[in-house]
Amino acid sequence: RPAAMRTTPEDLADAAHLDVLERNARFMEQNGPGWRMAHLAARLQAKPVTGGVTASVAVGDVMQLRMGNLNSSNYCQQFFDITGRVAYVGTKSIIVEDNANPLAGTIDTTYAQIGDEYDTVMFPILETYYGNPIANDAILDNNGRIVMVFTTKVNDNFTTLAGFVTACDFFPRTTYASSNVGEFFYATAPTVAGTISTVGSPPRWRWSMRGTIIHEVKHIVSTGERFARNGGTAFEVSWLEETTARISEELYERARY
Repeated sequence: RPAAMRTTPEDLADAAHLDVLERNARFMEQNGPGWRMAHLAARLQAKPVTGGVTASVAVGDVMQLRMGNLNSSNYCQQFFDITGRVAYVGTKSIIVEDNANPLAGTIDTTYAQIGDEYDTVMFPILETYYGNPIANDAILDNNGRIVMVFTTKVNDNFTTLAGFVTACDFFPRTTYASSNVGEFFYATAPTVAGTISTVGSPPRWRWSMRGTIIHEVKHIVSTGERFARNGGTAFEVSWLEETTARISEELYERARY
């Protein structure tokens, strides 16, 4: 429908998500072919390339991360700083929560439930039907996992998005300042205590976030596999990329329920 007719929360969320996909697609078309050379140059200059999420991180570790500012026309260079704490380390994922979140430090059990479900249910679906979420891990942060960053900076600054990924994270920080140089996605965080009937509570948030997780990691798979297989020279068109991400939600729901 024309933009002027998109007035429901669902319409606005879809429009915002499409905008991120389109911006990522344009970025990858312009910069994808040079991504390997960018990493080689960073290493030759002995520049630090990661945001600090190494294979040796443990629950409780504190680190400095960045999140691209989607409100900027140059979100690969403009970013929000995040001081995060590792809340979960699993076999396939790491969860970092923003220390500025209202419930920071109190919902690790919820994060562990989400992380374990990704590791044991979502990852096998993605690997079977789409590809490897960490196909380029050795070139990036080499921690063997994707990283989920939950922060109310998404709630506060990108009000129509539940979560997003940026292709900037596939590049060294010396090339794009907002990069965390790894397989990252960023998403909203719960804001209030309460039961599943309470909007913004951990159980209500977890119920709605699970579909977002597999959806966003499917975008990571697509980008990463394209980089790995063809050197970043061709990517899915946005309508097809979004459709296949939606199907990943369906596959998860069938496996889960």
